[in-house]
Amino acid sequence: MNENSDLVFDDPSSAFRRDIEQYYRDTLQRHGDCAKGVDWKDDASHLLRLNRILDLFPEGPIASVLDVGCGTGALVEPLRARYRAETRYFGIDFVHEMVDAARVKHPRETFLAGGLEAVTERCDVVCASGVFNVRQNADEAAWAKFVFNSVEQMFSHCERACIFNILTSVVDWRIDRLYYSDVAEMWAWCVPRLTRHARLDHSYPLFEYTLALYRQPQ
Repeated sequence: MNENSDLVFDDPSSAFRRDIEQYYRDTLQRHGDCAKGVDWKDDASHLLRLNRILDLFPEGPIASVLDVGCGTGALVEPLRARYRAETRYFGIDFVHEMVDAARVKHPRETFLAGGLEAVTERCDVVCASGVFNVRQNADEAAWAKFVFNSVEQMFSHCERACIFNILTSVVDWRIDRLYYSDVAEMWAWCVPRLTRHARLDHSYPLFEYTLALYRQPQ
């Protein structure tokens, strides 16, 4: 892919999207339905990431949650541990096999195969874990543009908050196929372009951070 590639969630025909689909299809086939199956190191760190996202949910009842890049539905159990069935959950993922596995595990929840183009309504919270980390062979500048565009799309789909995690550039080693986000650059892009109400969590023991963008003060 070159710097001019159009890297967006709502382009199912893009080479980038096909590459990402195949990458995660391969990890699921290789490792099965577990943390490594969605390219995380282990179950403990995977759960920590999800709980950090939940910690930044807006206060009070949550009517609905859109989980972008839901994988096999790992967010469902920690979400249900905090919120009752009145909170509607929607999960979307590029990889059909991930969605099929999620539907088997969580038959009461709603899962869609696709990107944000498949979503027709706004939810209280739109969240994503790990969807911006694996850039594969995409040009880094093009991938950064994709990340910013995707965050903007996610925010447009939320009623109350958009929350996501991403690898930090504050690391002691790097892997070429991954994307490392500059915290200050991300903050400067999101605030105040999208909102001036935001929270940043860079305090947990992983090389990443979680950013919450709110429509109203918290």
